[in-house]
Amino acid sequence: MGMPIEWSYGLDSREWEQIEVPEKPKRRPNEVTKPTIKKKGIDPQLNIKGFCPCGRPCGVKSSYRRDVSYCSRYCFEFMTFPAEGYKKKTRYECWRGTGKYAYNPPWPKLEASCAWCNDIFTLKRSDENRIFCSQDCSHQAKRNPKSTSKRNGSTQIALRVRTMLVLRAFPNECLTADEIATHYRDWFRMSCSPAKISASIKTLIKNGWVEKIDDGGQKLLTYRIANCNSPLKSLFGESGNLGR
Repeated sequence: MGMPIEWSYGLDSREWEQIEVPEKPKRRPNEVTKPTIKKKGIDPQLNIKGFCPCGRPCGVKSSYRRDVSYCSRYCFEFMTFPAEGYKKKTRYECWRGTGKYAYNPPWPKLEASCAWCNDIFTLKRSDENRIFCSQDCSHQAKRNPKSTSKRNGSTQIALRVRTMLVLRAFPNECLTADEIATHYRDWFRMSCSPAKISASIKTLIKNGWVEKIDDGGQKLLTYRIANCNSPLKSLFGESGNLGR
């Protein structure tokens, strides 16, 4: 029995011709092929230049002020923080491909830490840039220097609280007053000068919350956070909300 014949159109002769096609070897019934397992690589959506991994534009005025690669605090912590029970796998990597629609599951609720009292609160997609757990914490941390005479703590508490937030974002780095002031202006959209930082940070150094690094040969002094774990609420002597 010969090989099966099929018709083929010749491009050179421009005529239909009959050609013999070799038979494919039949697989034995007991032969089992192993499925090929493809390793999951880095999601290409994370590397789109000019866009946050969620699809929004980044690097614009409305971007997350502490990292312009992301559009909000929600996306920053969702894409970079490790998931519960994992050391390297992020929350986003555990979430991707889950839910009713594999490529479009609902945005989950995250657990975030309050910048003032360190309590855990729920961070939703709808309030993505929230850093305080309540209005009470927000009012205490943003006290006006001119209206704090009847409250505990320094009259410059708002400036010093924001300085502590900047230094805590870089726990293993030494920053100059100019660098702190630059982050202060970019993050909080408020005016601040290096001289203002140098004057207000003296109280933080005196209390042992910030270290002053002086190498001797350098003309510029650098500062490093010394206390990263204690809530700012306890450091600045607040026991409760005293009103606006």
